[in-house]
Amino acid sequence: AYAACENAHCLSVMTEWDEFKDLDFQRIYDSMVKPAFVFDGRGILDVEKLEAIGFQVFSIGRPTQIDDDDYLPKNNAGAKREAPKSSGKKKKARR
Repeated sequence: AYAACENAHCLSVMTEWDEFKDLDFQRIYDSMVKPAFVFDGRGILDVEKLEAIGFQVFSIGRPTQIDDDDYLPKNNAGAKREAPKSSGKKKKARR
């Protein structure tokens, strides 16, 4: 698991196996590209511990407190996401 995380942008946990609960997450964080993300698809990880280390954590079934500016790349930090603009023209139905 440790080698797979080197220079990675995120770690995704998609199983509830106990071996993934007991990893050295500080070691993993130190080897990853920053900002470093954790996606916990099973809700098994200690979110507060991971956030204290520095991870941006997304866990199934738990709200997130991350603001856009926390995880947009530095060259896009001022960018705002906008919905696509409509042309105002109605599209013809396909037959």
